[in-house]
Amino acid sequence: MTDTQIRSFLAVARHLNFSSAAKELCISQATISMHVSALEKNLGYRLLQRDRHNVSLTPQGEMLRPVFEQAIKMLDDAIDLAGKMKAIKKELKIGQVVGLRLGNRLTEAIHKMQKEEPEIRIEILGMTNMEILAALDGKDVDVAILPGRMAEDQDRYAGITLLESQVSVVCSGEENPNRVITPEKLSGETFVVISPEVDPYDMKYLEQLGKRFGFTPKRVREVLTEEDKLMYVRLNRGVCIADHTSRVYGNSSYLFHDVENEFTKYQAVRLRENYDPMVASLMNRIGTAVLQPER
Repeated sequence: MTDTQIRSFLAVARHLNFSSAAKELCISQATISMHVSALEKNLGYRLLQRDRHNVSLTPQGEMLRPVFEQAIKMLDDAIDLAGKMKAIKKELKIGQVVGLRLGNRLTEAIHKMQKEEPEIRIEILGMTNMEILAALDGKDVDVAILPGRMAEDQDRYAGITLLESQVSVVCSGEENPNRVITPEKLSGETFVVISPEVDPYDMKYLEQLGKRFGFTPKRVREVLTEEDKLMYVRLNRGVCIADHTSRVYGNSSYLFHDVENEFTKYQAVRLRENYDPMVASLMNRIGTAVLQPER
């Protein structure tokens, strides 16, 4: 029994006509008849009832038709997937949001993979939120490490959760080291965010928090970069939203006031259409090495 024989039977079953089935498969009528006969001989019973003018399915043919259709679809899907996996990449690029601290665990995972796969070169690129999504969509990076809220399109992206990091309101620790920020005081604060024209996710997340905790910022100050945002906060010209993966977490120039039950979920994400086994292996290694929730 071969897939060619099964395809010939299915074509005849669709048309109930050998001539039409032969045209569909671009083979001769004699060839398609030979294929069906060989399949029936292999099975030990008839699948088609033939006479000079009509073709119909036998009870066995009726029962096997959907089974054969499913088998051929699975075979075609496997062939298609195998074809997409032919070109295994020798260079992998990871896009990571600038300032995200994952400690030495990410580096150790990459070094271990490169030691076991010396022909693979792995590069980490620091990017803004918008740059990293554009690079992932444009296939300029293979894996993106970013907040999960940025890659919510389940049809387009596939990801694994690496960690959940406590969200905080961050203020200057230099001007008033004893300052305390509580949820009820947030409406009186000036929040520093990255301009929506540069990165819409910063403002969007502030709005979501405002709705969730019932506050409206006194003022929103827009800046162009993460560095600008941190500078304004350090100079006491506003506060910002960050989490414990921030590079300034633990820096005495900044005070982190935790927001109760609010966490940023970080993920390693790839395009769902990317079937490269090296990419899948890299994501699994990153997940195994980094997964360590703060909660």
